[in-house]
This record gives sequence, C-alpha cells and structure tokens, in this order.
Amino acid sequence: MGNRVPGLFYSVRPEESSLKAELEQNLLSPLIRNCSEAAGQIARHKLHSLVGQTLNYLQVALAAATQAKSSRQALREKLGEERGQFDLLRSELTLLSREWAANALDWSITQLQPTQAALQAKITTELRKQFRRWKLRLPPMLEAWREWLGVFLTRELTEVSHSQQAMFCSPLHRARQLLTRTLRAFHDRLAEHVKAALGVSLNRSHGDQYTYLGVDAKTKFIINFAVGKRDSVTTQEYIQDLRKRVKVPFQLTTDGFKSYPAEVYYAFLEEIHYAQLIKEYACPEEGMIGERRYSPPECIGAHTKIRCGTPSPDQISTSYVERTNLSVRLFNRRFTRLTLGYSKKLANLKHSVALLVAHFNFCRKHSAHGMTPAMAAGLADHAQILALAQGGKKAPEPPATR
Repeated sequence: MGNRVPGLFYSVRPEESSLKAELEQNLLSPLIRNCSEAAGQIARHKLHSLVGQTLNYLQVALAAATQAKSSRQALREKLGEERGQFDLLRSELTLLSREWAANALDWSITQLQPTQAALQAKITTELRKQFRRWKLRLPPMLEAWREWLGVFLTRELTEVSHSQQAMFCSPLHRARQLLTRTLRAFHDRLAEHVKAALGVSLNRSHGDQYTYLGVDAKTKFIINFAVGKRDSVTTQEYIQDLRKRVKVPFQLTTDGFKSYPAEVYYAFLEEIHYAQLIKEYACPEEGMIGERRYSPPECIGAHTKIRCGTPSPDQISTSYVERTNLSVRLFNRRFTRLTLGYSKKLANLKHSVALLVAHFNFCRKHSAHGMTPAMAAGLADHAQILALAQGGKKAPEPPATR
C-alpha cells in the first residue's frame, strides 16, 4: 500500500471533513506505515508456533517409537521364553505319547479280559456244535475248521470292536483333552503378552463370531449349535457335541470348511456317511466390490467330495441348513448387519441363540410340515411356549396361525 490513503472514505459530507482527517491521521496512517512490520510479526509468530507444534509432535512420535520398540523387544523376549517352554512341553508330550503307546496294548488286554473269557467260552460251545456236523476225513475237516473259524472270529471281533469302541478311544480322548487344555493355556499367555506390549487383544471372545447349526433334513429340528470363532477349536467342540446327540450310522453333509473332515473323522471314525458340498463363487467385477460387500456372491458351481462311508448322492445337500440360517438371521436381531443390535458380549450372543433354538424347535410351527420340529421328531406332543420354562406347568397350545 505504501503511503497512499485508501480510496474509500467514511463520509463525503463537508461537515465531516475534520473527523475524516482525524481518522486518517490517528488510525489509518499508523496502520499503513506499520502494516509491513505487523505482517512480519504475525508471520514470525505463526512460524514459531508451527515450529513448536512440530517439535512437540516429533517428540511424541519419538517417544511412541521408542516405547513401541522397547515393547516389541520385550514381546520378542517373552515369545522366546514361551517358545522355549513350548519346546520343553513338546519333548515331554513326545515321551508321554511313546509311553502311552507302549502301554496301550497291555492296558487294552487288561480291559478286555472279561470279553476274552466270554469269547473263549462261546468259541468252545460253537466248536462243539460244529464238530458234530464235520464227519469228514482229517484234511477236509481242518479246512472246514479254518473257514468256520475265520468267519466266526471276524463276526465276533467286529462286534467286540463296536461294543468296546468307547474303551478303545478313551486314551485318545484323554490325550486330546490334555493337549487342548495345554494349547489354550499357551494361547492365553501369548494373548496376555501381546496385549501388554502392543495393546492388541487376542481374546477369542472379541471380534467376529460364527454360529454352527446341525439340522435334521426331514423334521427341520436343530440338533445342536455352537457359537465361536470359525476355526478348528470351535469346530471340534461342535462336532463332539453332535456325536453325543445322534445315533450312528447316519448321513452328514457339510460345507467346504477345511476343519470339518478331520474333526468328523476323529469323532465318528467309520460310523458315518459323510460328504462335503463345496460351492464355487464368482469374483465380483471391478467397481462392484463395494456394492457386493454385504450381499452374497454369485454361486457359479458346486461339487461334492465323499469323505467317509457311502452317502447317498440324492441326499447330499446343504439347502436345509442354509434355509435355517436364513430363519436365524430373520428372527434374531443380533445377526442384522450395519445396526446397533449386535451382541456386546459373547455370553449374551450364546444365550440369545439358545433361546432362539428352543423357540424354533419347540414353540414355532414349521411351514414344511405344519408342526413344531420337536413334534415332527417325536420329542413333544404339542407346541410349547417359553413361559413353560418358568412356571413349570403345562402350557396350553397356542392358537393356530394361518
């Protein structure tokens, strides 16, 4: 601006000329003369403030980086200690497994002594009956005896293996329970170390949770359920619980989740007809990823894998359980995406699913057969209401719905 006077005057009236001159002399002229100096002072003040803030940010970042580095180093040391402990535990488990393997035969023979005595008595009785029929010379009689003994022992030992399956598998179940408890304790210790060092939670009760459902295709009865992470731990709990609730043999179909085959085999061995139905989904086109994020992708094919037994190809299907999954999402607000109805605690989610399963099985009439799944399965003779769980009295049947 230099020393020029602004062109816009406050008044053009002659009688205000003195006021105008006073304003120019006492207010505008000092501002015009000192504007450059004032601008420099303001710029220096802003620059000093910006430099101070930048230094503060750098100090905070340096402290955080130093702390993070020390935390990572502490975590690395803790993990090294845990790895050493795990190596020792693995060595102890190796020795323990060898000891169990060496003693397994003697233990099984001791447990089977009553069965062995009964089998010997039965062989003696049956052999005496057969000798009366074998009126042959010695070589043909020995051949007939070998053939009869092979058939007889195959039949009887097969029956013994089925009847004593729980006894044979009990050491494996105990060993598996021991390993599961040990690995869970190891996981909990690692989670504590990571939480203390990095502030990241590895708690299994936090984050995404999945619901496993076992559904009878004919009655639509939900046999069992499990809520937890989609991993081998939850899958094992779910399959072991299913094993306790069903009679074998039966046919089972699951989706293509990789943890199912091993867990099903360990739980049922050869007493099941099991197949996986693996569906193939199309990849979303570029630009459609955001739109397809909360909707199911397009199924472009499916193939089956026979895992155990001889399942009927006509009954290999996951459609019934998928329809039940839809009912669970429809009836339970906690499964609605992008809302505030989700569970804040894993225990609350489990209780909610348990109530839904009870209502689905015993209270609500299914449209497939016009009765509750429990009635269709022969477990109830009328539809229940939830008040029965509190009152303890037989509740009247709810009115029929259209």
